[in-house]
Amino acid sequence: MASRDQIKIIHALKGALELDEGTYRGLVSGYGAESSKDLSVEKARELIDWLTQQAVSAGVWTNRKGKKGRPYEHLAGRDPEMASPAQLRMIAAIWAEVSYAPDAKGREVALRRFLGRFNCSAMEFLTKAQVSKVLTALNQMKRAADLKRTASLPGSAA
Repeated sequence: MASRDQIKIIHALKGALELDEGTYRGLVSGYGAESSKDLSVEKARELIDWLTQQAVSAGVWTNRKGKKGRPYEHLAGRDPEMASPAQLRMIAAIWAEVSYAPDAKGREVALRRFLGRFNCSAMEFLTKAQVSKVLTALNQMKRAADLKRTASLPGSAA
C-alpha cells in the first residue's frame, strides 16, 4: 500500500499538471489500481517518477530529493516494518566510505549487488530486520578498510 507521503506527492503532481479526474484515474489504473491508495509502494514510486518527469518537462514542478533535500525522506511515514529514512541515509553514508566504485553510478550498482546478498533489490525495500544485518556487514567492511589504510601508512608495522 502506498505511503501517506507518496499519496500526497501524487496528488500534488496531479494538481501541478492540472489533470482532470478521468485522465488521473486512467493513469492510476495503468499502474493496476483504482485509487492512489491502492497502489503498492513500488507502483506508487513508479507513478511519482513518471508524473515528476512530465511535470518537470512542462515546467510546473521542480524536482527535489524529499523534504529539505534529504535523501530517502520521501519514504517517511511508510510501513513501520520498513527501514526509516535515517537508517537508509546511514547505510548510504557507510557505503560511500567502503565502496571502491569510482563514481556515483558505479557505487549504486555495487550497492544493489551488495543488498542482493540480503535478499533485497534496492535500498527502498530494506526492512528494519535487514538493516541490522546490512549495518553489521558494512561496519565490518569499514573496520577492515580502516585497518588496511592504517597498515599502509609510513612508519606502521607491516
